[in-house]
Amino acid sequence: LHCYSLIHDDMPCMDNDDYRRGQPSCHRRFDEHTALLAGDALNTAAFEVVAQAALPAESRVCAAQALARGAGARGMLFGQELDKRFETVRATEAELLSLHRHKTGALILTAVQLGAAAAPGGDAVLAPLERYAAELGLVFQIVDDILDVTSTLDALGKPTNSDAQNDKTTFVTLYGLAGARDLAARHNKAALRALDDVRADTAFLREMAGELLQRQK
Repeated sequence: LHCYSLIHDDMPCMDNDDYRRGQPSCHRRFDEHTALLAGDALNTAAFEVVAQAALPAESRVCAAQALARGAGARGMLFGQELDKRFETVRATEAELLSLHRHKTGALILTAVQLGAAAAPGGDAVLAPLERYAAELGLVFQIVDDILDVTSTLDALGKPTNSDAQNDKTTFVTLYGLAGARDLAARHNKAALRALDDVRADTAFLREMAGELLQRQK
């Protein structure tokens, strides 16, 4: 589902990017109609995977609901719409936070909810994990904004300075590089604090948070 969103995000009607993960983006390597259909195929395939999971029917329904909510008009698609809007209108801090909670942040939150559907643990487990995911989504996007102005195409695998070319409001344009780095660190700490309320082994989640904060691509 995430790969579908990237294929569509790169298309001329969206961000019009020529590279992704160091390779020509799908519509450049092939053509626009192939990219459109490839994204559609991956989108529907995600729900097929959920429907065929070796889990009780109730778990599969909960997973499908979480996936649809996170990817749909109340989640990632709403974030994408806000992203396009704020190419022409300057976003406030609150609007920028809302935008990114609904983009990649919505999919990270969905990933946690899918895990909860597969291994139900009740609200006592899910609530802190959802707080963790929400903070982690903001860390991911803040770092993305930083890399857009500090990295290179070879290192990042996708075009840099594209936000400036599209006149987008980003965490860097709002806070500057130093301020954006400080903000990412604060949200990372908030994500780790949320895990303190999880009575389970959170070593992997803590390691992932640290890697996302320090990522270079």
